[in-house]
Amino acid sequence: MRKRTLGLTLALVTVTALAASAPAAASDVKPFTLNVVHGIPGVVVDVCVDGTKAITDFEPGDVVTGIALPEGTYRFDVTPAGEPCSAAILTTTADLEGGRFKNYTVVANLDDEGDPNLLLFPMTARTRELSA
Repeated sequence: MRKRTLGLTLALVTVTALAASAPAAASDVKPFTLNVVHGIPGVVVDVCVDGTKAITDFEPGDVVTGIALPEGTYRFDVTPAGEPCSAAILTTTADLEGGRFKNYTVVANLDDEGDPNLLLFPMTARTRELSA
């Protein structure tokens, strides 16, 4: 689990560096927190963020939490373990807003028909109050 967290952190630092080079002033950059959940039984995958391997050998039931990123648009690809990002079997692009108490969770799971899919769940301070 630690290896996966470090891999995600390194890949996302690259994404952060690219986002930081954008023309926006540093005070305009608002962070958010990202969590990633693997809920597809029997499949080991890799996760790519903006074309860069972020998590490798991600096993069913594994969770990576608390990754801080600047707001922006991100592309998430899920590939069979060991395959390049271009071999994505699941893909989603999301415009993620930053700010105080902004958190998102990306979940790979099976839909009602048993097909794999990616879901994005935003969680704000208001959501926390309602679920507590």
